[in-house]
Amino acid sequence: MNSEMKTINKTRSTLTNVLNEKIDEIKIKGDIHEDYTATSCIKLKSQTYYHKWNKTINKDSIEGLLKKLNIGINIPSLYKSGVTFNNKSWSLENNIVNEEAKNEKDLLERAFSIGEAFVFFYVTGTTDCHCENFAFKDNCLYWLDTETLTAGYQFKNLKGMENNELNRFTDNDYNLSELLQTEKMNFAGNYTDFSLYSILCKDAVRNQLDIEQMWIAIENGIKKAINSISLKEKEMHEWVRNTEIEKCRIIIRATRIYDKIIESLHNTRNDIERDYMSKVWNDRLQSVCINNLSRGNKSKLRNIINRELESMLNGCIPFFHAYDINTNNFQRKYIANLASSRVKKMNETIMLGKVKEIVFNHIYNKESKVL
Repeated sequence: MNSEMKTINKTRSTLTNVLNEKIDEIKIKGDIHEDYTATSCIKLKSQTYYHKWNKTINKDSIEGLLKKLNIGINIPSLYKSGVTFNNKSWSLENNIVNEEAKNEKDLLERAFSIGEAFVFFYVTGTTDCHCENFAFKDNCLYWLDTETLTAGYQFKNLKGMENNELNRFTDNDYNLSELLQTEKMNFAGNYTDFSLYSILCKDAVRNQLDIEQMWIAIENGIKKAINSISLKEKEMHEWVRNTEIEKCRIIIRATRIYDKIIESLHNTRNDIERDYMSKVWNDRLQSVCINNLSRGNKSKLRNIINRELESMLNGCIPFFHAYDINTNNFQRKYIANLASSRVKKMNETIMLGKVKEIVFNHIYNKESKVL
């Protein structure tokens, strides 16, 4: 039985035990991880829901933070939730279908929301914010995947393991949210923009809206969010200190890289070839960042790679929490202070009248001289 069927069966058996209605269809919609869990699209009585395993920061807590900071980002509402016999929590979320912008008013409201979200994700060190993790409904921005909230503050990349301070996003790193520009290269060497802004631009062209009007709306959203967060900085500190942010997801490598490795492992003809290919990948992954690491970090890196390969040999995408990576150096106070320093930088940017410059530089992938 392949990993997809195991995942579907696990989801079906979990829901069958608690739902008094027939499950019409289950489709995998996300990465399959080592415990055969994945986000799935569920159809019940012609209604569509999304089944998710709750492995990361509690969504009620995240929703509470958004309300405290007065940020206009929504999270899909729950249809049902529960806990399995082995204490794994799950939820069924109502399906949010992205709606196209119909007119200039829609576009400007959405651009304003993107500006708000940009600041929130910058201040909270959130990553993996490409367009597939968002949807607009009734011109409200919905955040569909909250797994990586604070991830940027807790881990940057494997190459920086030797210096814990450098291995976090700094005040000058504001290319976190990916909302305004996201260039991703595929194996053919082509770049594709997966940002919400690029989608908005296409809608603007279709609705004959001047792009500069959208910049102004984004700028206004940024200013509003900075002011809101500045007024609630104490509440943000309290949230960081009282929330299990170490449960956030750390994305070690892009899914496309894992997919390529899984394909090569499973295209082998026998166990001998498979073991050989696993060793080849082990050596390649270590060689990328093993140089100049201390003995302790070399050991940590090997453990990460061993776990990655164990998952991929089973056809699954590895899943790491922050506590898997930063077992010795996790400091809530440090993260809270970093967030505050970003709020301060943003306030200085407003005072200097440089917000529009941020928008322009970010969209056109120029180095920011402001943050």
